[in-house]
Amino acid sequence: MTNEITQFQAAVVLGRGAYDMHTLRDRLRAETRLTLEAADRAIRGLDPMAATDVTVLLASHRDVFAAMARSLPDDPLTDVIRDSVTAVQADLAHGATDLTPQDVPPPNPDHAIAQRFVWQAARMGTRMFARRWQDSPLAQHGLGATYLTSAQSPVPAAPFLESLEARDALDPDAPAILRATNGWFAQLEDCVKAHARAARKG
Repeated sequence: MTNEITQFQAAVVLGRGAYDMHTLRDRLRAETRLTLEAADRAIRGLDPMAATDVTVLLASHRDVFAAMARSLPDDPLTDVIRDSVTAVQADLAHGATDLTPQDVPPPNPDHAIAQRFVWQAARMGTRMFARRWQDSPLAQHGLGATYLTSAQSPVPAAPFLESLEARDALDPDAPAILRATNGWFAQLEDCVKAHARAARKG
């Protein structure tokens, strides 16, 4: 048992919106909103038309995705994540800015559902970034071409989201999944900010 009071438990006690959280997907949407939005703000602060900022995004995804792959090496998603890391590394070879990889300790414990949720969210954010990037000269010169072009192809999310809908909000694994998801979003935000600071100094 844990003394930790989640937003879901608080809603039940206070009678505020508990009826809106029947499934694990509901809880993930509600209880990771702040860390997701913080990571999203950090990425939206990058300019897809600026080579340095594209490099920051690429380096951040490289570091976070590589940490995911190391954390759960036998998970089926890991091969897909490794492919993303390979694409990012190919693009970084075109960059003029060399950003040293950041140390990204995974959540402990980690969870495959958390990784999938964060990876799907990161892919969605990258697709939005890539829509603006594709109109820049950088797209013609190769920086980001492999990863950002592949990110524009939507990854089917429906089966994963349906699996979250099928799990109850009070699933025994929910607390661990929520902690790991928030942990990965926080790591992504920190990584973007750290690389952005290093790029400006460089």
